[in-house]
Amino acid sequence: MKQVSAGPAGVRIETDRGVFEAPVVIGAGGHRCPVAKALGEVSERECVVAAQESETRLAPEWAERLRPFMAAPELYVEPDLRGYGWYFPKQEFLNIGIGVTGGTDGSLPRRRDELVAALRASGRLPAEMPIEPFKGHAYVVRRQAPRRLSGPRFCLIGDAAGLARDLSGEGIGPAIRSGKLAAEAVAAFLRAGTPLDGYARQIAALYGTGEPGWLGRQLARLPDAAGRLAVRVVLGSSAARRRLVFGSIFGMGEATS
Repeated sequence: MKQVSAGPAGVRIETDRGVFEAPVVIGAGGHRCPVAKALGEVSERECVVAAQESETRLAPEWAERLRPFMAAPELYVEPDLRGYGWYFPKQEFLNIGIGVTGGTDGSLPRRRDELVAALRASGRLPAEMPIEPFKGHAYVVRRQAPRRLSGPRFCLIGDAAGLARDLSGEGIGPAIRSGKLAAEAVAAFLRAGTPLDGYARQIAALYGTGEPGWLGRQLARLPDAAGRLAVRVVLGSSAARRRLVFGSIFGMGEATS
């Protein structure tokens, strides 16, 4: 994609395969989405999540040995609440990885190695089982420098909109929810001319305006060791743990309809 421009009558997209025009466009190209760059007022001050993942096709003997762990995915919250790791079984594939907010601090390799060591120790990743090399990617969280989410002829969704959660960097839930809302907004626009700015208001109501949340602000003020201690104290309560981890960090209490 070479250039994206929006005018009163629609959107013009120039590519190596020619020029395309549409009445409206949804930017869904991830962190480096060209629609977001052209129309979303992307800032240089964005908070980046750095992530690495490894996806391995399991030989039959390994699939059988890992059967007790293959029923459901698992998430592992980082002790300082700056990211999370995952263990995702997908039939004959196993995907593991980790992401961390503020990923330019150099801590990602250490966190990745600690996750792998913990999975090895638990039997979820046997010591003698080979895995594919880790590959990296990046995206942004919705704080410090939020993107413009919609205009007269466009909407941004998911990582293109920078909707990953403030603390954990989790972005799958916001991507699915924003995609559904954008589809509804575009349908209403095409059918009845309903302005697309209503979509941006819905996203702000769900995920905030882009300013750090209260908990994020408090943790940012604490030295690293003090922050970890505060997190351990809070997570010592099962009720607080459920509300904080599932509700705030991963948004699992959020309606999906």
